[in-house]
Amino acid sequence: MRAILLASLAVMITAVCAPAFVEEEIFDEGCLAIAYTGENYQGVSWRIYEAGEYDLHWKIEEGTPRKVFGLPNDSLCSLRVRPGHRVTLYEHAELLGDSRVEKGDLPSLGRMWNRQASSLTLSRNVTDEERRWLASISYDGGDFTTAARELDDEAIIEVLQARAEFFTWLRTSGETGWYGRRSDGERVDMGDHLLALFEALGYDVSSWTASSFAQEMNNYYDWRKDLSIWDMACLVLSVDGARYELLYDGR
Repeated sequence: MRAILLASLAVMITAVCAPAFVEEEIFDEGCLAIAYTGENYQGVSWRIYEAGEYDLHWKIEEGTPRKVFGLPNDSLCSLRVRPGHRVTLYEHAELLGDSRVEKGDLPSLGRMWNRQASSLTLSRNVTDEERRWLASISYDGGDFTTAARELDDEAIIEVLQARAEFFTWLRTSGETGWYGRRSDGERVDMGDHLLALFEALGYDVSSWTASSFAQEMNNYYDWRKDLSIWDMACLVLSVDGARYELLYDGR
């Protein structure tokens, strides 16, 4: 019985004394790189939290964006670099001399580089996949919708002149004209007339109903209130409305 009690007491003491695993104490989410004065991530450490250029403090001129190199000169021996980032080490201050790029953990800089670095830069390491994605987004949202049925200028003017009163009202009326005292049903009718106009101008509006278009106009006017009904409808459909206004005004 005594042995059982002693064993239970030992388990309780172990449980009390064992260090708790606290995730917040282990993870340093903002850290991008760590430089060490010893190999194998030992010695004095310097945690780097911002991308940028780091130089010896007496080499940094006032007004420059460079930050202070956080270790003694010529003391860096090992390095840890957060995935997705890169550190470029420089032999001399002011980012001069020989350099080397590291994109991951390095337990030793090796015989040629241990205790040789005097400045460094830290930046995002853009992968090929990221590069392709960045290139692809440069084309997003920049183009207007192309009409499914291209009309020449004369045909466009004819369409707009046939609806001259309506087109003029669209251009001169804004949010108050869209809402005003109109009922939901009246705005749906307005959406139907707008879709008919764009269809006459050659655009494929088959993915819209009068109701869905009117609701989208409501959503856009909730977002911003400074545009005419014509400009807002063109924005919803990604149509170059200014082109039609110029043609109509210059007829």
